[in-house]
Amino acid sequence: MSSTIRTSVYMSVLGSLQQFILVWIMTHGGPVNASEVMSTYMYRFGFVRFYLGYGSAVAIVMFLICLAFSLAYQRLFPQQDYLGGI
Repeated sequence: MSSTIRTSVYMSVLGSLQQFILVWIMTHGGPVNASEVMSTYMYRFGFVRFYLGYGSAVAIVMFLICLAFSLAYQRLFPQQDYLGGI
């Protein structure tokens, strides 16, 4: 049961970093950017304002955050070998 909970937490943390559709459709970042997340920030600068380099830099930072979280997760919770080397 604990492996299922750990996987669920892992997927929800990575999914929350990439939440775009709900925030963009509901608020477009909200009044005075109150509900802005990294993905809407990236979209606003990359495609709305046409600062493609800055939008790409934000995307790379998002990728590095996801990569760091994934590597930390794998280090903290190593996968157990249930098959015994098969």
